[in-house]
Amino acid sequence: MKNTFKIFAFILLIFSSLTVFGQKKVVSPIKPKDFDGLGFSKDIKTLVKGAHSKVDKPFVFVVRDAKTYAELQKLVEGLPEVSTIDFTKSAVIAGFAGEKPTGGFTVEVKKTTNGYGIAIVAPGKGMMVTQEITTPFNVAVVPLVPLKDLSVDFAAANNKLQNFQVNKADFEFTGGIAGRRTQFKAGGTIKILTFGDYVSVWFDLKGKGTAQKRRLLTTASGVLKNGNLTIEIVEPGSFVEMPRPPFLAQGTLNEKSLSLNFEPTPTNVADGYEGRGSLEAVQVK
Repeated sequence: MKNTFKIFAFILLIFSSLTVFGQKKVVSPIKPKDFDGLGFSKDIKTLVKGAHSKVDKPFVFVVRDAKTYAELQKLVEGLPEVSTIDFTKSAVIAGFAGEKPTGGFTVEVKKTTNGYGIAIVAPGKGMMVTQEITTPFNVAVVPLVPLKDLSVDFAAANNKLQNFQVNKADFEFTGGIAGRRTQFKAGGTIKILTFGDYVSVWFDLKGKGTAQKRRLLTTASGVLKNGNLTIEIVEPGSFVEMPRPPFLAQGTLNEKSLSLNFEPTPTNVADGYEGRGSLEAVQVK
């Protein structure tokens, strides 16, 4: 009888151990390799930051695709391979402080109520700093919030922005199971910040004469060469019904005027919507 009880207890102990072991395998987090799974993180993760960059004035660059990421790699050395970032769930925000008279300055990318913000942090009072001109920067990967526009605030660059007032804008979207088509006009403001061949654009557009309120509020970046502007990804906001691909924006920019055309990027979504549009804007003081 005693031997039977011992055998039963031994079997129960083994079974319990296997059960606990199984539970541990299920609930234990898997530690990813460096930069793996960045698109699934809920946290802001710094990719590269430092005191010296090629950008000598306040600037921000927002990346939503591989092609634009390749442009950022021309500005910042040491970035991870593009394959390590899932742009369906993440964006990359690069903040540049411009020239600073000493060391000790840093750039931080933080979550805000309306999106993300870039802050320049000065060295503390009495802090020992290097006596050299620095150009601090921070490049971070941030999670995208589903159905929420990506807006980036950088107060240090506000006085460097070109401000434009939209005086003509026409948009439409088509698609859905019933082949719906909706057309409307829009108005609003656009702010632009440039550095060399790089440009960042803050869109704040509202639809006119529509039963449903429609707004395009986002920050996007691209390239500007010989006055020709291209932004690979512009999220349409509520200007286009879901599901839909983002816009590709192309146009021209000079000191007095801005013109842009919006076309849908390629998509495999069945019964989705596609948006198109165009706008003209003039610079205002």
